[in-house]
Amino acid sequence: MKALRIMSESGGRRELLIKPGEFKYKAINGENALAFKFFLPRGVYATSVLREIMKDY
Repeated sequence: MKALRIMSESGGRRELLIKPGEFKYKAINGENALAFKFFLPRGVYATSVLREIMKDY
């Protein structure tokens, strides 16, 4: 268990809800796709944001 204590974080808190900064998107010509660009605070996972965007599709 000593190894786990060394690797663990100090217990910092994260925001429950975040708003991505400078959120932009564009359609990719000739494809059925979108490209997204945004900034997130440290410790926030982009995959979580994309999952929320895509959850109804």
